[in-house]
Amino acid sequence: MVSTFDGVNVRGREVGDADAALAVMDAGRIIELGTHDDLITRDGPYAKLWRQWHG
Repeated sequence: MVSTFDGVNVRGREVGDADAALAVMDAGRIIELGTHDDLITRDGPYAKLWRQWHG
């Protein structure tokens, strides 16, 4: 399970607002790849971590 998140804030935008692809990594391997909306829809590790952070 992904336990940390490193995000790059591009031009002052929040990660959730980014149109660019995000890579979710676990133990050095990419386990999910997509936009914020794609990853939330998939309900995988990124979505679960996002819900923990944002209630």
